[in-house]
Amino acid sequence: MQSSKYRHQGMKTYFMKRILLMLAPVLIILLAFRPVKSHTVTGKVVDETGATIAGVSIRVKGTSTGVSSDMNGTFRITAPGSNSTLVFSAAGYETVEVKINGRTNITITLKAASQQMQEVVVVGLAQKQRKAMTG
Repeated sequence: MQSSKYRHQGMKTYFMKRILLMLAPVLIILLAFRPVKSHTVTGKVVDETGATIAGVSIRVKGTSTGVSSDMNGTFRITAPGSNSTLVFSAAGYETVEVKINGRTNITITLKAASQQMQEVVVVGLAQKQRKAMTG
């Protein structure tokens, strides 16, 4: 009679271990994929004179998330965390990186690039025979 009691306890321990081994990976997966709290930032992009800049590219560093400033220089972007870094870039201006640090409203001043863009002239020349153009 004693041996069946010990056998029953051994089976109970065996099944408890099996259940824990089956549940452990599920718990690890659930904890690994828990949602990260997103952080929405709004703001305005201006130049050194205080004039708004439209069409500035704003992206979250290290991700593919990005937006552009509107005609009033304002933007709204959602970052994966409150410590993300935003990258501001526009033609003719220096690129600026700003750490959010929990802020929800940011005003960014872009400085004009020190080098002027070189003037680019694109000219297209081609000669084709009349047969080639008509088929």
